[in-house]
Amino acid sequence: MATLRDIVSTSMDIFTATMHCPRCAKEGRPSGKDAFITFAGTRKKFVLYHQDRCGTLGFTPTLVFVQHYMPDHTVFYKSCGIVGCGVVLDPEDDSVEYMRVDTGRLPVKQFNALRQFKNDEQYII
Repeated sequence: MATLRDIVSTSMDIFTATMHCPRCAKEGRPSGKDAFITFAGTRKKFVLYHQDRCGTLGFTPTLVFVQHYMPDHTVFYKSCGIVGCGVVLDPEDDSVEYMRVDTGRLPVKQFNALRQFKNDEQYII
């Protein structure tokens, strides 16, 4: 099993996008009080935020780690950014201790739409 450090170091690109999380939908998240992390691309680090409003049930900030750009599809890992779902923080310093990671694969057009979509009013930071 790959470690978080392995995933980050081998990723061709890392970004945050809003995606559906079935675990959060089942648990009634986002609730408006959840903590979540995003990846600050210019600073190249994870950043912790605390929600101050509720978005659409089941749609959460999701960390996307691109592994391969293929001619017809993109292969990536993804992790829900909600603390307690996809992310576990170190209680001493709030650093990312662990991520639950799923594998994703999308056709190029769909992946590019995901990558370029920036106007989600549910998660203005």
